[in-house]
Amino acid sequence: MKYITKELVLIPLIRNLNLLDSTKYQEWMMNVEVTKYTSHRAFPLITDDIENFKEGLNTNDRIVWSIFNRFPTYEYIGNTALDMIDLVNRKAEFAIFIGNKNYWGKGYGTIIGKILLYHAFMVLNLHRIYGGCVEFNTGMQKVFTKLDMINEGSSVDGIYLQGRYCNICHYAILEKEYRMNYKNELFIAKE
Repeated sequence: MKYITKELVLIPLIRNLNLLDSTKYQEWMMNVEVTKYTSHRAFPLITDDIENFKEGLNTNDRIVWSIFNRFPTYEYIGNTALDMIDLVNRKAEFAIFIGNKNYWGKGYGTIIGKILLYHAFMVLNLHRIYGGCVEFNTGMQKVFTKLDMINEGSSVDGIYLQGRYCNICHYAILEKEYRMNYKNELFIAKE
């Protein structure tokens, strides 16, 4: 399903696999600043990693969208996903990766998060959405908070990043909380 907001367009990545082969995507994945809060930073990206990622797109437990800005130019700026979709327990993890630094700090993470929550709760009929980030990723923590996700605590030394062990902060929202907080919000068009 394709989503369109005033600022952004999300298209299922499976329709745009050539984006992963693009120089732009590979540059993002090799950029220390862009990947500083991700587990991708631990090891350099190689072509096999991209091929493995592409193969993983054909599973039932993952939906990945490519993100484009709408104005002033139609430009690929990152990817977002509902991952580890568990239809039995009705839960999934969400992730947002904006590789183009020109789009950081503009509220796009929150817009993307709203789309992911809509898709998870209204389309997939899930019960719980969760996500996490390294403790010093204040931008992602702000996104979780703006989406009314609850801080459920942290995993102490949950990831080795930037030469040290770091805590991972965990956030989640339930379907009933989503329906209560977003019941009157219509912000997207879907195709």
